[in-house]
Amino acid sequence: MDSELYFRIKGKALLMSVNQAQVISPFSTPLQNPGSDKKLRILAAAEEIISNKGFKEATISEIASQAGINDSIIYRYFKGKEDLLFSIIEERLQEGLALLDRDLQGLIDPKSQLRKMMWGNLWYQNAYSAYSRILLFECRSSTRFYSSPAYLLIQKYLDRLNAILEQGIKEGVFREDVAISLMRDMIMGTLDMITICFHELHEVDNPMADFEDAAALVEFIIIPKQEIERPLPDKSAIILESAEKIFAKKGFDRAKMTEIARMAGVGDGTVYEYFENKDVLLFSIPKRRFEQYQKDLSSDFHPDSVINKLKKLIRYHFSSFMADPHFFRIYILNLFLNKGFYHSEAFETFRDYYRMLEEVIEVGKTKGVFRSEVNPRVFRNLLLGTFCHMGTRWFADRKMSEVEMIREVNQMVDLMADAILVTKSQAGSGSNV
Repeated sequence: MDSELYFRIKGKALLMSVNQAQVISPFSTPLQNPGSDKKLRILAAAEEIISNKGFKEATISEIASQAGINDSIIYRYFKGKEDLLFSIIEERLQEGLALLDRDLQGLIDPKSQLRKMMWGNLWYQNAYSAYSRILLFECRSSTRFYSSPAYLLIQKYLDRLNAILEQGIKEGVFREDVAISLMRDMIMGTLDMITICFHELHEVDNPMADFEDAAALVEFIIIPKQEIERPLPDKSAIILESAEKIFAKKGFDRAKMTEIARMAGVGDGTVYEYFENKDVLLFSIPKRRFEQYQKDLSSDFHPDSVINKLKKLIRYHFSSFMADPHFFRIYILNLFLNKGFYHSEAFETFRDYYRMLEEVIEVGKTKGVFRSEVNPRVFRNLLLGTFCHMGTRWFADRKMSEVEMIREVNQMVDLMADAILVTKSQAGSGSNV
């Protein structure tokens, strides 16, 4: 098969065309072969030394020596060590964006584009592991990085992801009831955690080994599935939800049935078919809510409900951090992208904590509640990565209220649970969902 190349990773064959291998090659980019270009030689030397020793320990003298130049030459191209650090990322991201654009050429449907983008992300993190470690642990943990030219390229990368998701929603390929920001957090968070666990925990020999499991989870989350679609609310529910909003905004006395009908998208007469008058409508709101609360509580305290144990664990993870905003901020900004954290005694305690999640997944698989092919480790990476990306976005968007955060968490919990549940056609009788 001379037109194709096979790369074997942990027993899995990954197919790559010769054309693609020529486009994405760890031996063909400028930093791999800087030649006589002094700036590229400096960047290549800095990438190697900073990756091995860390930014704080690396010195300009070492980098200059590695590049075969005098120290003073470095300052002709870079303002200082930090400028040099960010310039490594800028150079790599320029390469990465060019490769991504070439990879996406000829791919028309958004699903294929998304898979290619995820695959290329993990491939690049592995092929250029020095760059990957620097980006994750040296740059993204620095607040100054987010005002650098290099970060603008990350924004361009995310713009490409946003465009794929927007097109998928437009074509009906991806769900329209999930915000693009949440989809993006779940995708990028998963890729980040896979890469971190590859670099620091050595859970896999190559991050691409987790690609198929990660892609499957993402697809179950963002692609509409007939089996997991919620039934459309009936007209009475729509009217109640509209009344709830109108009453809360204008007050009961000032609210008019006509306004409620208009918001619900029904005629005035339809409202009176379900609710005799405004008082009946008002009292029907708490009745509906309390019935739902009772149903949820009964389900939550069911001793054999694996799905509710999973949801409780995920909600507990978020609520615990949200209840302690100082620690939440420290974890997001100082621990998640801190290489030392993953080798500390604190992380061993954290590992014991998240293993409870993996155990629930295994129990659910044994009971036939969760799909047998779900990888608990990748699901854990999905949760932890999503959590950190959502937290980062919340800190950046200071306008987001706690109520909005809780609403987003609840949607994310449902999305994650739906992603691993067996479909109706697969579910066996007697399963305690």
